[in-house]
Amino acid sequence: MPPYCFLSEAIDWIALGRVPELNYHTESDADASFDARFYWGDMPDNFEPPCEYPWFDRSEFESLEIPVDERYFEAADECAFQNIGQLQDRISEYKTKAAKTIETPEGEVFDVWAKLVHDAEENLERLKPLFDIVERTEANFQRVYEIAWSKLFPLIAEGKIQCEGLDFERWDRLSETDDYRGAGRFDLIPASATSISLDWRANEITNDGRRYVAMRVRTSDLLKYRERLFHVGKSQNVEKFGMFFTSGQSLKSQKGARRGRPKLYDWIRIKEHLAELYSAGLQPDCKENCIFELICFAEKTLDQSPGRTSVQRKLKQELDAIYARN
Repeated sequence: MPPYCFLSEAIDWIALGRVPELNYHTESDADASFDARFYWGDMPDNFEPPCEYPWFDRSEFESLEIPVDERYFEAADECAFQNIGQLQDRISEYKTKAAKTIETPEGEVFDVWAKLVHDAEENLERLKPLFDIVERTEANFQRVYEIAWSKLFPLIAEGKIQCEGLDFERWDRLSETDDYRGAGRFDLIPASATSISLDWRANEITNDGRRYVAMRVRTSDLLKYRERLFHVGKSQNVEKFGMFFTSGQSLKSQKGARRGRPKLYDWIRIKEHLAELYSAGLQPDCKENCIFELICFAEKTLDQSPGRTSVQRKLKQELDAIYARN
C-alpha cells in the first residue's frame, strides 16, 4: 500500500473495499523503488489514479448485494475509454467545419470532416445501447458512494484527515522552465476549502481562486479512523514496512510497472487530430512520420498507446489518401 492515495481512491476503498495499489517505479537499476503515482518526474500523467479498467467487478456486486445484469460486463468493456457522452457534441462540432476534400489512390473523393461525422455517428449508434446498460447498472452504486463520502467528509472538515494538492498554475509555470521537482510540490489544502458538495471523483478543488489537482490523503490517516470509515467486520490486514504499508487486500504491483494503459483507443479523436493537421496543412512530410505523430498525440493527450500497425490499419483510408503521391 502507498503512503498516500488519491481522494477518489480513498472513496473507492471505503465504499467498495478497493485497497489502493502501490505503483513501484525506478529511474534506473541502481535507484531505489518508489511510488510513481505522485512522483514529480511523471507529471502530468499521474494527476489521476492509474486505471486498468473503469468498471465494477463481479465480486463488488456480490459483496454489496447489488443485482448483476450479465450484459453489463461486456457492455462496459466495449464502452471503456470511448467518451460516449461527448460523441454527440463532437459530431455537432465536426458539422460546423469547412469542407476539406481529399482523393484516395482509387480516385474516390471525400470530405475529411464529413467522414469523421459518419464514423462518429456509426460509433454512437453501436455503443449507445450498451452505454445505457452501463449507466443504468452503475447507478446502483451511487448510494454506496454517497455513504462513503458522508463518512470521510466530516473527518476532513474537522481537520482530522488532511488533504493535499498541487497548485496547477504553479506546476504549469515551473514546468515550463523544467523545474519539475519544484512544480511537483504538494500543498496542504485548508479544511475550510472543502464542502459536502465537492466532486471527489475529480481529485481537484479551487481555493482562493487557485486550482489544486491530484488531491490526496495519507493512507495512515485513513487507517487511524478505520473503525469509522470501513465496513464493520471487514478485515484490514495492514503492516508497516519502512515508509510503506502492506495489505493482503491490495492488488500486487510488479516492480517497474507503470500506470495501466487501456486496450481500447479513441480512434474518433485520433482521426480528428489527423483531420485538424490536414486542414491546417500541418501534416508531417511522410506517412511514417505522420503515424508517429498520431501515436505521440494519443500518448500525450489521450493517455493511450496504440501501436504503429493499429494506427496504419484504422486510419488506412485517410493516410493513403493524404500520402498517395508521396
